[in-house]
Amino acid sequence: MPQYSFSLNGENWSGAFATREEALATAIQKCSGAADPPGTVFVGEMPGGEMFADHLGRVVVKELCARRQGTETSDRNLREVTAHQLAELDALLEKAVSGWLKDHRLTAEDFKVEAISEHLTPVPHRGLRSANSNGKKEVQDLGVSDFPG
Repeated sequence: MPQYSFSLNGENWSGAFATREEALATAIQKCSGAADPPGTVFVGEMPGGEMFADHLGRVVVKELCARRQGTETSDRNLREVTAHQLAELDALLEKAVSGWLKDHRLTAEDFKVEAISEHLTPVPHRGLRSANSNGKKEVQDLGVSDFPG
């Protein structure tokens, strides 16, 4: 299953999010308090399996079968694992192994990011500030100028 990462400059990537929207929201939140926020942020997809943690389900099932030799019932049940059950096991194992690798900082430093999208960052609304005491937001005095005519 792919994960998503964000970049504020298109080169340095941060985070691993389940959806593109989560990565974008985090990127915008990160740059919202900056004095000079970037005009754009980038969100890219990190294809599943980059940590080689996908498709471990079949390996685990084979290992369980090998260790359970002699117990006929358990071995038969493991051999009857459906494709749906195996996919579910793959997803759970990938999540657990990927999380463990990240927690212990054992992930690869150079990972591939593809399907990069560029998003404009919202400009903070500053509004008009009134200089007069009655709170009106209109110009009181423009002055006089002579134009050649």
